[in-house]
Amino acid sequence: MKRPMRALLPLLLILAACGEEPAADQARFERITLGVADRPRPRPATVAVLQPARGLGGWQVESEKSRLLAHGEALGLELRGTKPRSIRVETAQDPKRFNRVQVRGIFNARLELTLRLYCDGKARYERKTSVNAGAGPRAIPFDLPWKHGAWGTLDGVELAVTGGGPFEVLAFEFVQMPLAGFLPLPEDGPRIVPLGNEARLGVGLVGGAPLEGRLAVQNPTEELSFCFGVPSEVRTAGSSACKLVVSLGEGEEIVREKYSLPVDGTWKHAQLGLGDFVGRELPLRFALEGDPEHKAACVLANVELSRPGVPTPSVLLVTSDTHRADYLGAAESGVAVETPTLDALAGRGTLFTDAWSTTNVTSPSHVAVMTGFGPRDSRVIANTGHLSDEAATLAEAFAAAGWGTVGVVSVRHLGPRGIGLGQGFDRMRDPIGEPWDAEDAVDALLALVEESEGRPLFAWLHLFDAHDPYAPPDGYDHKYYPAEKDPTDPSLPEPEWQMGTLPYHLLEYRDTSYPETQYRGEISYLDRELARLFAHPALAQGWVAFTADHGEILHTQGSWYNHGELFPATLHVPLILAGPGVPAGRRCAAPVEQAHIGRTLLDLAGLSGTEFPGENLLRAIDSKGPATTRFALSAGGFSASLTDGHWYLVLTLKKHKTMLPRPRETHEVELYDLEQDPECTHTVTEQQFALARQLRARLVEWLEHASEHGFAAHAQIGTEELAQLAAMGYAGDTPEVGARRWIDPECDCEQCAKWR
Repeated sequence: MKRPMRALLPLLLILAACGEEPAADQARFERITLGVADRPRPRPATVAVLQPARGLGGWQVESEKSRLLAHGEALGLELRGTKPRSIRVETAQDPKRFNRVQVRGIFNARLELTLRLYCDGKARYERKTSVNAGAGPRAIPFDLPWKHGAWGTLDGVELAVTGGGPFEVLAFEFVQMPLAGFLPLPEDGPRIVPLGNEARLGVGLVGGAPLEGRLAVQNPTEELSFCFGVPSEVRTAGSSACKLVVSLGEGEEIVREKYSLPVDGTWKHAQLGLGDFVGRELPLRFALEGDPEHKAACVLANVELSRPGVPTPSVLLVTSDTHRADYLGAAESGVAVETPTLDALAGRGTLFTDAWSTTNVTSPSHVAVMTGFGPRDSRVIANTGHLSDEAATLAEAFAAAGWGTVGVVSVRHLGPRGIGLGQGFDRMRDPIGEPWDAEDAVDALLALVEESEGRPLFAWLHLFDAHDPYAPPDGYDHKYYPAEKDPTDPSLPEPEWQMGTLPYHLLEYRDTSYPETQYRGEISYLDRELARLFAHPALAQGWVAFTADHGEILHTQGSWYNHGELFPATLHVPLILAGPGVPAGRRCAAPVEQAHIGRTLLDLAGLSGTEFPGENLLRAIDSKGPATTRFALSAGGFSASLTDGHWYLVLTLKKHKTMLPRPRETHEVELYDLEQDPECTHTVTEQQFALARQLRARLVEWLEHASEHGFAAHAQIGTEELAQLAAMGYAGDTPEVGARRWIDPECDCEQCAKWR
């Protein structure tokens, strides 16, 4: 089970002396814990099971290869091949008896599944999802719309599968899931629930099972506030007629308010003044009232007792996706890029000029920042991975200390529907469709900041602008490229593009410098938008950390405009810290890792006693000690690297499709001298063989000390998330779930044998 979430405890901020009433200008913020009494834990009921039998009567199989496998007395139907495969089963089921169909099976590869249900021979339901590879049987759920009971008798179920690799179907299960089973159970604590493009921290409320809590009123300006909404999974015929009833107090003094449930897929916000109850401790009750024949349910979120007060501290973390360290005016790298907002931030804080990421891919890098553990130990190695609830996040650490937590991400796969980094946030916004640009993302975060009512706040903003395809808005598209020039002009010389290493949408350009100018335009644009965020009164006097998840290869080893491999260009990231206690106008050249940002922000905010991995980055500012050895693990776990001073070593862990003209062999070693060859164009492995052997041994030892289990979890991936990832070039991402050795130290392959 997940460790208890300290964030759920009622917390008072800026407390007065014990036993005394807080001063009128002191802020108060208390999360109200709600529970449900005397209700058995909701259990799903399986109403029918279809299992393969010898002879496959009623089962139609389309596959290159198929066979029945025995599992004790039961059988499984295995399908192999690379072409699309399908299974269709004749049946007779009453849709009123179930609201979920589960495909139980063993999936040894990442596959896209499509489930179809047939009535009178016509498909009445089709839904797609994706599963990651993993060991052991799993049940993949497909939830049905609430109106499915009017379809008539179900006469067939079909599973269509695309993607290479074998899979085995053990059963189709028809399940009646109680409404409460689709929602966060109060006894398990709140979790982040998305509705539209906003997710909130909440628990489920169903008819006949009221939620109860208590609150103590200390000041006439205090309010009870809460949000509620109806996810599509629990929208029923009774939802629109149902009322949310809030009861406060007891006996004749009880206050009751009723609210209609929103059925449009949005959140509804409500507030109740508590001025008449100063000095009282009151029971609080939330219930649903409606037609008993049509059960209803909703999510009750952000139930809080609050009172705004004097300005309170804030911590702002900004992560700029795919942002190179040298594309920052304050970096003084010789790159002609204007970033006055970030330069000013560096001027009032400290710029770390030698900060490296733990990986070259978005989601695993953000997991490292938010948990303090890089992909070697988190085992989240792809954008299609998922973070387990067992992980302790930076947002949870701030929430447990009583801070409000809000976040905005500019791509779906970083949000609550994707990797799982909504964990610990009270509120989070993400795009439903295409990625947001900086203006949209900043607008969304400013709205959340405004709603936070002066409480101590941890805010995270993720920007996606510097990521491919480099398409800055008007005014920035020609900021670094003359408007009169045409980068596709056929009279220009044939470009040097290395076929197979270039994003397809860049093939039309004859001028190889053009995409880089657009990359600069994106960075100047996002810098402009950050100016109004940094100026907001709730954030201006607090702490700010600015960094990137990884960098970008512009042209290295014949590879153009990507971050597909481990190189300094993809690992070196900008890092700026500013705020009270951070030395102003300093440049720190000591080697540091961006995974230590969380520990540093907690220390700066006065939460040094909060458990969280990492080291305080400020200690590196005046460090005179030896250089830190830094390690990295690539997307997909395909390669690992070590950086020690000016030596950089890369070890290919398994053969994979590279973004480089020359493929790398499994367990091949490359050693580069960054002083003489900062772009890593000429390996010196043979010339420095003894050193390479020593560094390789250290890298292998580091890989062997990986955590056994990590935080990676099995998860279904929505087709919308998959489509967006494919558009970004991540269609081949391979998640890693479960323990395995990254490399066998005793491997006797040809590449490893020469290092004995």
